[in-house]
Amino acid sequence: MSYVCVLGGANIDVFAHSHKKIIIHDSNPSTITTSLGGVGRNISENLARLGQKVFLLTILGDDVNSKLIEDNANLVGIDLSKSKKISGITPTYMCMNDVNGDMVLGASDMTILEHLNQDFVQDNLPLINGSKAVVIDTNVPQIIELVCKKSTVPVFLDTVSASKTKWITQKDFKVFCLKPNVIEAEILSGTTIQNEQDLKNAMRIIQGKFCQWVVVTNGKEGVHFYDGKDFGFVPAKKVNAVNTTGAGDSFLGAMVYGFVNGWDIEKCTHFGCLVASKTVCSKSTVSQEVNRELLEQFNKEYKNEQSQNW
Repeated sequence: MSYVCVLGGANIDVFAHSHKKIIIHDSNPSTITTSLGGVGRNISENLARLGQKVFLLTILGDDVNSKLIEDNANLVGIDLSKSKKISGITPTYMCMNDVNGDMVLGASDMTILEHLNQDFVQDNLPLINGSKAVVIDTNVPQIIELVCKKSTVPVFLDTVSASKTKWITQKDFKVFCLKPNVIEAEILSGTTIQNEQDLKNAMRIIQGKFCQWVVVTNGKEGVHFYDGKDFGFVPAKKVNAVNTTGAGDSFLGAMVYGFVNGWDIEKCTHFGCLVASKTVCSKSTVSQEVNRELLEQFNKEYKNEQSQNW
């Protein structure tokens, strides 16, 4: 069976959902929940829920939280057999969301991921290069360049944040697909984006410098994509957001699933938007509504829409 390799973090997410408008420098009555997270782990779970064989290459601690991650991986079908377990604390992410579900502040401790290093990548190169695609994010900059230069299969790179995106501009490597938001696209292109034409110009620059596919997310507005030939746009689904954390991870996981199954960039983007819409309606970073039934429903509806357009 074909598989995907994901290199990145697996951590515990602690969310606080404020009951009212947040007051800075004060205690805010909130609903606090704990769930599994990490960009790499989230992408892996979305892939696994869609039926895709996936290896998550990560570093786990020896505490009780790592057991939660392992139990979930066994439940949903993420293969952790090539990950490494060492003495330490499982990475932890904390997030404060406002009454509308939008993130106001986040904090993270990912120290243990320093052990996700170049030696670890070298040891796993045969597995990586036997995959259909590799997914990596800028939370592990110490291995990105090595993965991109040693990988013989398509690499999908998640930019994660504006501060971490700047690192990419200082390096000389290319990937198959980049998924920045508008602010990150400005950093990658070195331009200011104020309208759609500005965005297209930025995407041309990004595609020429860094990748074959560029997909720019813009929150509630939707997603623009460019494959070096054609531009396209997919509007975001109209939903009542509960928690936006994890939406980008689910979007990219869906895109990777589509790619390894032979879809073009337009169909991948449509599916990514659908899966992301399910995620923002869930209190967890991965929605249980992401499954094979959702995939089958999407395939039927997308096929019908395409036939009507023709």
